[in-house]
Amino acid sequence: MGLEYFAKLDQPLDPRQNAVLFDLLAQRFGLIRLSQSDCELRLQTPDRANDSWEAVRIAVKPQEVYVCFSGWNGHEYPRLLEFISQWMAEAGFTCHFQEE
Repeated sequence: MGLEYFAKLDQPLDPRQNAVLFDLLAQRFGLIRLSQSDCELRLQTPDRANDSWEAVRIAVKPQEVYVCFSGWNGHEYPRLLEFISQWMAEAGFTCHFQEE
């Protein structure tokens, strides 16, 4: 298990917004999708593209965002969390991550 973070949202997130967020995360950070559902995204680093090990898992519930880093560059963790927080703020949500 890696480092885990979660954030409570001040209002419910429309599940259709998850796909937008997931697309932006994959593009912005150059990660490869291992799997994606309506509420969960598992990402891999390009150098381990043929491996089922996941670098990052993001799960979104109506009023909660969960991020688990399993082994990606540690300096990227704050950048990814900040990106999610900023995207949420632009969409009208309050989102502050805390380490679990």
